[in-house]
Amino acid sequence: MRLSANKFILVTAFLVTFSFANKAFAIGLQGVYCVGPSAAYIPPSGVTYVNANTPYNKLGDAYSDLTLNGAAGQVIFELQNDYNSANEPNPLTCAYQGSINKQLTIRVRKDLTGVLVIEKPRSNADIFGVLNFDAASYITIDGSKQSGSCDTVGLIIRNNGFLGNTISCENDANHITVINAQVEIAQGGNAFFLETNTGIAGNDNITVKCSTIKPRTDQSLTGSSYSGFVTRAITTSTCQNDSITIRNCKFDNCHYSIYIQGTGDNGRWNILNNHFYKSSSIPPFGSFMNIAVNDTATIKIEGNYFGGSAPFCGGAQMQITNFSPINLSASASSQYNSSFSNNFIENIAASGSIYLLQVNGNAFNIDSNTIGNPAVADDIITTGGYSINCLTYSSNHN
Repeated sequence: MRLSANKFILVTAFLVTFSFANKAFAIGLQGVYCVGPSAAYIPPSGVTYVNANTPYNKLGDAYSDLTLNGAAGQVIFELQNDYNSANEPNPLTCAYQGSINKQLTIRVRKDLTGVLVIEKPRSNADIFGVLNFDAASYITIDGSKQSGSCDTVGLIIRNNGFLGNTISCENDANHITVINAQVEIAQGGNAFFLETNTGIAGNDNITVKCSTIKPRTDQSLTGSSYSGFVTRAITTSTCQNDSITIRNCKFDNCHYSIYIQGTGDNGRWNILNNHFYKSSSIPPFGSFMNIAVNDTATIKIEGNYFGGSAPFCGGAQMQITNFSPINLSASASSQYNSSFSNNFIENIAASGSIYLLQVNGNAFNIDSNTIGNPAVADDIITTGGYSINCLTYSSNHN
């Protein structure tokens, strides 16, 4: 039955196919789709693109088709090696609501040798990041290239504006994962921002792993604040972020690396095997982490490295003024004990009094941490006769 030029409805064994913008898909996307190729491209060995003859020009077009048609199974949007984000919408918002059997993955090609960039200018006009997940679920951003192991970063996500966020979650976004990406921060902005003034349940099951969080690299550093992972502090507890994991990441030159404050953060927070350091004296240092969770929330901070100018507390000594780099607080109603264990605080030089770890709240297990490299003389020092305080602990837990 012909409807109009280049538009057909074909019914065969209950399979319905539509044609939109010269792309024909069965209702419900499934498989691997090509995004942003050149006029002539060669798919990686073993990959067959569903849309090989009519690839998407941009990720925004792929999102639109997925929103229109839904998914019939697992969906992969693969960015080609000459992908360019110049024509993407700003912000690039995804509202796809998937499930365990209908997940969406946006990934780079495994044969990528360079790095792809998704960048847009954001500001404080709204909370939306360059990538904004609006009530979205079961989505993975995977910048892994070649072997796919940790540290094979093939994707930069950059806010090249002033202030604002690079990646944002709102309206109960859940099961959002970012792997092997370099998330770059605008002057005065945040790399990740979880909004708690919208939605009902909060943003849950958010995972960031094997990624680097740092100020934008396309311009010189300034003295402004560059913050890593941030949540909004609110005054009510109706909407709470829950089950957040930050694992195997590098926080470089962040003013505040992790800043979790106020009501609106609950459940389990896992901060595992990360590296916090400053490879430059600019911007000024604020803290490695300021975390205050409420209600029954539990904080698990284990296997991290704090200090130096490179991963594993390596490189030159981290130069700071008086500071309190790690501040943790949990509620008396926490369901389980929180922990700060098997961490390393090393290679730091201060020009004032320092309080390396401050814990306020209840039910913290603090054990097996290394403060100062025992093999290095004056590994943590302060000048001018100021003091070094390893642990300040305050609790009213019974």
